[in-house]
Amino acid sequence: MKKFGGLSRYEKLREGKALCPLLEITSPKDFDNLSPYRQASDRLFLELPEYLSEKSNGLKEDVDSLLEVHSSQNEFYREYEDKIDIPVISGRPVPETLEAYRTARERFGEVAVRLFLSRELDDGELAEMNRLGHELRETDYAIFDLVDTVDMDRGDYGYLEALADIFSASRTIVANAMNVYSGEPYNWGPETAAEHGFNGFGDFAVGGRYPPVAIPNFHEATKIVRHYGVGDFEINEFEGDSYEEAAQSLEAWKPWRKSHCPFCRQLGRREDDCTSHMAKQVRVGHYIHSVLENDLELMDEQT
Repeated sequence: MKKFGGLSRYEKLREGKALCPLLEITSPKDFDNLSPYRQASDRLFLELPEYLSEKSNGLKEDVDSLLEVHSSQNEFYREYEDKIDIPVISGRPVPETLEAYRTARERFGEVAVRLFLSRELDDGELAEMNRLGHELRETDYAIFDLVDTVDMDRGDYGYLEALADIFSASRTIVANAMNVYSGEPYNWGPETAAEHGFNGFGDFAVGGRYPPVAIPNFHEATKIVRHYGVGDFEINEFEGDSYEEAAQSLEAWKPWRKSHCPFCRQLGRREDDCTSHMAKQVRVGHYIHSVLENDLELMDEQT
C-alpha cells in the first residue's frame, strides 16, 4: 500500500463510502506501518491470522513464530490492546469461536468475527451460527468468509439468506465471494451483498488467500496479468511468456482504457518492461479504484 502512496490516492472516490481495511498482522512491526491504511479509515480491523499456520504458505513461519509467544488471538490482542481498533476473532462456526468472541468483547467495544464457511454447513455448524448471531452486539461485525469456489448462479452458499436474518442485529460483510484461481473468474461480492442486505463485501483484491512460498530460481513458464472489469464484476486474464507480453495482451484488449485510473495510466506510460511487481501494483490499484468508482453504486442500485 505504501507503493500506492497510501489510500489517499482514492480520496475523491471515497466520499460518502466506507473503505475499511482488514489487516492480517504477522509481526509486531506491522503495527508501525498502519498509517497508509488509516488514510482510508480511522477504524481498522486487525487480525492475528491463525489460519495461515494450518498449511504451507509464504507467511506460515511468521505466524507460527507469533503463536509460539501468544497461544491465542485473544492473548495477542490483550498484549497490543492499545494498538488495536477492532480485533478479529476468526475460525469455523464451532463453540471455540463463540467462546473466543465472548472473551474479546470483555475488552473491546467493537469486535469482528470472521467465520470461515464451506459451501455447505452441517446442523451443528448452523446451530453455532444461530448462537453467535444472537450474542453479537449492534457494534460488532459478522464477516462471512467463503472458502470454497463460488457460483451463485448454481445456488452455492444457499444458506446466506438465513444468515442475513440471524445476524440482522449486527453489521454484516461477505468476504471472498470471488473466484480468482479456480472456477469462472468473477467477483460475486457486490451482488451477494446487495441480494442479502449485507452491509459490505471484501476480498484479497484479485489476489489469493494463501501467499505462495518463495522458491529460489523458480520461474513460471506462463505469466498472467489479471485485470478487473469495469462495471461487470468479471476478472479477465492475459497471458504471455513474460509479464511484458501479458501486459501487451491486456493493452490490445478492446475494452481496456489507458485513461481509466492512475494505475492504468502507469501501465500505459511505462518506459521499461512490465515486471511482476508492476503487474501486481496495477492489478490491486485498478481493482480498488473500480470498486469505489462503480461497484458500490451498482450494489446500491441492486439493493
